[in-house]
Amino acid sequence: MNNKKFTIDKRKCIKCKKCIEVCPVASLSFSPEKNEVEFIKN
Repeated sequence: MNNKKFTIDKRKCIKCKKCIEVCPVASLSFSPEKNEVEFIKN
């Protein structure tokens, strides 16, 4: 298993949601309340 971590730079995010579509482990979602991409907590 790969232990690489990544972050979302909210200053650069344009809210296109492409990261959600291409995430290989489906760990991202879009929060309409916060109007931002966030990690799904498991």
